[in-house]
Amino acid sequence: MVENNPADSKYKKRLSETLLVLTTVLWGTTFIITETLVNTIPPLFYLGIRFLIGALVFLPFIKRFKLNKKIIKISFFGGLLYFISIVAQTYGLKDPQTSASEGAFITSLSVIMVPIILSIFSRKKLPLRLWIGVISAVLGTATMTLVGNEVGSEGISTGDILIFICAVFYALYIIYIGNKTHEIDMIVFSAMQVFFISILSFFTSALTEFHIVFENINSIFSFSNVLVLIYMGAVATSLPFIFQTYGQKHVSSQRAAMIFALEPVFASFFAVIIGGNTFNWQTIIGGVFIFAGIFVSIEKKEN
Repeated sequence: MVENNPADSKYKKRLSETLLVLTTVLWGTTFIITETLVNTIPPLFYLGIRFLIGALVFLPFIKRFKLNKKIIKISFFGGLLYFISIVAQTYGLKDPQTSASEGAFITSLSVIMVPIILSIFSRKKLPLRLWIGVISAVLGTATMTLVGNEVGSEGISTGDILIFICAVFYALYIIYIGNKTHEIDMIVFSAMQVFFISILSFFTSALTEFHIVFENINSIFSFSNVLVLIYMGAVATSLPFIFQTYGQKHVSSQRAAMIFALEPVFASFFAVIIGGNTFNWQTIIGGVFIFAGIFVSIEKKEN
């Protein structure tokens, strides 16, 4: 039996970590773009197009697709968790009271939820560092969403709640693929997930948005929208699925979650560069608390 080459394993680990960082960069671009697109494209129809384009990227690999019940089942449940998460996030970003930067920081709470959920499943007592991280993250979220609001206005908006739901389901998704990526082909798994998410998006859009899509078909497929949709599908969707699936084969779910903590940093950067957003003191201080909570809560050593 041939032993694993330590140098090769170290290379794969470093490559995986690099790809996971690139994943967060690409994710970071999607917040401000999604926030803008859903003003002219119904959210579910937008997701259907985005993930359909992402699925088409995998066509050159069609010869690798040797489907069976196991692959279909694993891919469908992974796609379902991601679908619920991305729908909640997309509708959350549509809320004018929830900015792209705020949405990114709330989404990043999924990083803290990963070790909490793992601790619950393993029936282990939550360590002190995790409690400190949770308290810090809660203070950050409260500062970002409650402090400084005008009297009589809602503190926590509907968008904030939806994006929190997104964070819960994305934490479940991180754990799920961390357990399943060793069982099936990386490309097939990624392609099938994107395909299922597109189907689910178009199906729910047909039930709830058909008349809106029909009445606004020309504005939806404007030249500028089409270019952005191609980027969102071909680059910001398909590549992160491949990078994340490969990356989580060689690093633990908690290590991956710690890398994903960089997402709100990149999202805030692109919100300023692309969207011209500015930060108030609540967003800055709240973001610092959340970011600190994330790094305190994640165990630094590999499992």
